[in-house]
Amino acid sequence: MKTFLEERYGEIRRIHLVKDPASYAPHKGFAFVEFLDEKSLNKAVKDKEIMINDRLAIIKKSTR
Repeated sequence: MKTFLEERYGEIRRIHLVKDPASYAPHKGFAFVEFLDEKSLNKAVKDKEIMINDRLAIIKKSTR
C-alpha cells in the first residue's frame, strides 16, 4: 500500500493500520496515512475514492 500511495501522491511519513483488539484481526479495514508535505496530502484528498488491491479506499483529511 505504501508504494502504491507514494507513486500516486508523494512521500509518506508513516502509515498506521488500525487493528481490532477484540478479534485480533490484522486490521479493521482502514488506516491513517501521514504524508511528508501538504501538497501530497491535498493531491490524495482531491481523489476522494481509489481502488487499492480490489478494495475501495475513501480518502478524507483527519481533523485531529
